[in-house]
Amino acid sequence: MDFSPSSGSGFLSSDTILGSTSSAMLANALQDAQSQLQLFFSSPNSAQQLGFVFDITNYQAVQTLLENVVSEAFTFPQVQVLNDELMNGARGAYSSDRNAIYLAASLLETDDLTGMQGTLIEEYGHYVDTLLNPGEDTAGDEGELFKTVVLGDVLDEAELLRIQTEDDFGIITLDGVAIAVEQDNTLNTARNVGTLIGTRTFSDFIGTSDTILSL
Repeated sequence: MDFSPSSGSGFLSSDTILGSTSSAMLANALQDAQSQLQLFFSSPNSAQQLGFVFDITNYQAVQTLLENVVSEAFTFPQVQVLNDELMNGARGAYSSDRNAIYLAASLLETDDLTGMQGTLIEEYGHYVDTLLNPGEDTAGDEGELFKTVVLGDVLDEAELLRIQTEDDFGIITLDGVAIAVEQDNTLNTARNVGTLIGTRTFSDFIGTSDTILSL
């Protein structure tokens, strides 16, 4: 994957001004996120994992996404760093209307490269949902579940239920314009949207090396 501005993905929007240390940290986090995504999408059961995370309606898009990984032809949404006040407590957010990922400035001030990488992967997951489930939205916080699968983290059933019943929608305002986003609720009190109804199942552990989907 090419995160360079010439690819159309771009590290940062032109109106974002960062110090050299923060810029280097963000570049490193993007590179680490790229490596993790490459590893995940190249795994033999990645299509099954995607089916676990997302309510897929466009199955051709799954094949296209995986093929693009092999050819390194797919792009990353634009990334923009915003003041924390604009983020309303969220560490990260994704706007499908603008195809942009927003990061809270404090995330770059904590020297938490792992946390930043995870937030980028989570918001990228919201972008993937727009490809695989166009015009719809997978129930719960699919970005957080995608991040968990990509990083191979362990979830118990209670935590999985929390993620799958969470309302991840929010609003941020830029230049007087309200923008609907899906966001990382780490710093917010997430809302529950009720019991998930569907066919996705879970058994003990999810990660890039495990089969977790019953079809």
